[in-house]
Amino acid sequence: MKNLALLALLFLVISSCESIQTNIEKNDAKKEFHKYDINNMIKLAELCMKKGDYQKAKKTIMELLNKNPDNFEANYKLGIIYYKLGNFNNSIQCFYKTLLHNKNHAKAYYNLAAIYSSNEDDNFDIDKASIFFKKFLALEPKSIHKKQICNWLSIYQSNKSLTNSDIKTINDLIAFNNNQFVEDKNNIIKKHSFKLNHKKLANKYYRRGQLNKAKNHFILSLKEKNKDKEIFYKLGVIHYQKGLLKKSCSYFNQSNNLDKKNYYSKSFYYLGKIYSREGSLYNPKKASYCFSKYLSLVPSTCYKKEVSKWLESRKIENNKITDNKPPKKNENNSNNIKQLNLISDNQSYKDWLQEQANIFVKKKRNE
Repeated sequence: MKNLALLALLFLVISSCESIQTNIEKNDAKKEFHKYDINNMIKLAELCMKKGDYQKAKKTIMELLNKNPDNFEANYKLGIIYYKLGNFNNSIQCFYKTLLHNKNHAKAYYNLAAIYSSNEDDNFDIDKASIFFKKFLALEPKSIHKKQICNWLSIYQSNKSLTNSDIKTINDLIAFNNNQFVEDKNNIIKKHSFKLNHKKLANKYYRRGQLNKAKNHFILSLKEKNKDKEIFYKLGVIHYQKGLLKKSCSYFNQSNNLDKKNYYSKSFYYLGKIYSREGSLYNPKKASYCFSKYLSLVPSTCYKKEVSKWLESRKIENNKITDNKPPKKNENNSNNIKQLNLISDNQSYKDWLQEQANIFVKKKRNE
């Protein structure tokens, strides 16, 4: 009986071991299938992106992320899809999610820097762009984009090496955008100044000729820097190009008052143009002063012919005005006296004296 009991127990142990082994094999097979399924879905999304069908690609990636939200590659692909669809805010969030799960994803850093360095609405931020470009170069030192990035960093006078404070800023940004920050939200914003730099954004719009957006951001930047000669000058140019001459005039005058070293000397040219136009602001004296001042500051200007021509025409007009003026009485009298002082050949000395006496009497009567 004991032997039978032992045999039965041994049989139960062997059968349980076999069932455990089969369960492990099934789980491994499921995992392998799951991995294969994820790769297939990502490849399908990539194929749709190549064809330009971004909506289908988005749908495929969203299905994948519903099952596996922590997949960094799927988040990265979704970020690219949103970027192509023009949804830059969602694109940024997807790249931050990618970095949350994989902090060495070089392409995510590059794409974030590309968005922050372009002037897409309110996402423009040179400080963030430079930090992410530097991180990308640290991860990909032999990148084909290295020269382009280094040129960009040199233009914006940014240090090309990644500092410890930059790494701290990156970590805070990733945490901040994924709502996993340890510090207080307001402290993070204050510490890294994650606020829009209106002047830099305005200059970006100004260079690209988007004057309405540039004007709005320049006006907002005046709240922070109300004594910035560059802002006043550029607002003057924007209003001049829009035909708002009165406002333009006031901005140029404010710029000139602040600009002691005449960095923005062209404001005198614009003021000369405004004052030389016929209208409510027409003032030839001011125009000639502004044009003369501009020529003295920039003698080799491309507007030299135009300005010189106007100043010459103004001189000719002044000469005509002086020629047409009636002579003064005193000048007439002196001229007459000079003429009468001459003795003609047929005139005797006595007659001449009599004539001079008569002139003197007439002169006294007129006085």
